[in-house]
Amino acid sequence: MKILAVSDIHNSEPGLEFILERLKKYRPDLLLICGDITTFGPKAFGLKVIEQIDVQAFGVPGNCDPPNLHDIYDKGTSINLHGKSIEHEGFRFVGWGGSNKSLNTPFENPESNILESLEPVLKKATKTDTEPVILLSHCPPHGYLDVVPSGQHVGCTSIAELVDKYRPVLTVCGHIHEAKGIVIDTERNLIIVNTGPAKLHSGAKIELGEPEKVKYEPLEYIKVELIS
Repeated sequence: MKILAVSDIHNSEPGLEFILERLKKYRPDLLLICGDITTFGPKAFGLKVIEQIDVQAFGVPGNCDPPNLHDIYDKGTSINLHGKSIEHEGFRFVGWGGSNKSLNTPFENPESNILESLEPVLKKATKTDTEPVILLSHCPPHGYLDVVPSGQHVGCTSIAELVDKYRPVLTVCGHIHEAKGIVIDTERNLIIVNTGPAKLHSGAKIELGEPEKVKYEPLEYIKVELIS
């Protein structure tokens, strides 16, 4: 399966054009949207983005997407994956939007709430013997692709704890614009990618092998590449 992953459009028309052009270029089977289509609205821009997507999409709202526009992620071909688990083409996708408490933005949650809400979803998702789990998160796990210019790690500690405990084969995130990149953790047998902000023409191209092969050898059968 071919996937295009993007995040942090933040009302940028050039960012939207970047996504539409890459959809035409790569012709993915699935689009992952890691949140922050807008910066505190407006809803009209969010709808404009979603309405122009013509492939299956899974998305989660970002911390800058106010609650009154979270429903845009359930429009058109998109499904809002926040707090949910969905099987798609032999893979199990789990989503979590917003961020940990840090910036006083519209969609933030205490770490304890994130842990209590997301753990049951991930726990149930990882019980399957056949479906590899892919986590779609707006906020990166703490310690992975989450360093801001001050040098501080600002990712979500709850998501880091859950990634370490349940080991999704792939975690796709955004949020920290300056920390785009790919981490391949050979010890834990997992891959984490921060797509970088679409508003600055950044994203990721992902290719997944057959589910049963990805499940047991993700480092061999998942290919991730940052694009611009």
